Amino acid sequence: MPGTANPIMSRTVELAYDFIYGAIAGGRLRPGDHVPEEMIAAELRVSRTPVREAIRRLETEGLVVLTRNSGADVVTLGPEDVVETFRLRALLEGYAAERAATRITSGDIAALERLAASMSALEGGNIDLLTATRLNVDFHLRIAAAAQSRQLYALIRALVHVPLTLMHRDGWGTQLAHARGYDEHTRIVEALRAGDADLARTLLQTHILGARPGTSGELEIDSSREIAPLRLVGR
Repeated sequence: MPGTANPIMSRTVELAYDFIYGAIAGGRLRPGDHVPEEMIAAELRVSRTPVREAIRRLETEGLVVLTRNSGADVVTLGPEDVVETFRLRALLEGYAAERAATRITSGDIAALERLAASMSALEGGNIDLLTATRLNVDFHLRIAAAAQSRQLYALIRALVHVPLTLMHRDGWGTQLAHARGYDEHTRIVEALRAGDADLARTLLQTHILGARPGTSGELEIDSSREIAPLRLVGR
């Protein structure tokens, strides 16, 4: 039937997406590295078409940059880019939490509780950064979806994956996973369950800004330039 998705193509695109996403999260593809389309297709034993589709999806998520006639490279973020990304996330996701507090369903709450519990279970020992990252992304996007705004969700979705490219810079991902518990997620869920829009916004903004790398090396930012989390007007 016209317009019906090809299930085999969908599976191979997902396979290619997972492979490249995992390579970025695992540090096998680092910022600035070229994404070897042909090699990935050969490794997965698929055509280059699903690999290209996967790369386009990764581009919309801010993880790769496509250049005409050159293919894709893993995005490179400078210190100012990092600050801007986390500030934008705090602004947009804080607003999403504020909206979600008055719109969230019991099903959303239950899903967020499961995600928070799964992340908590990963604490201690050798943390699987890819699993932890995906759970965290799912948690944040679930709140964005509960805000019931397609435009807001699209903006957040374009930013929430970006920190993945930082996971292996100066060991930030491991430090973050070991140093910061996931109890913050539980407090956010509790605020959403209570319908406390102001608290949900504040907790989520604090959570995002607190996760920003900036404690060592090139990522350190002058704290005097920090501003309080902004608030969007209206709900």
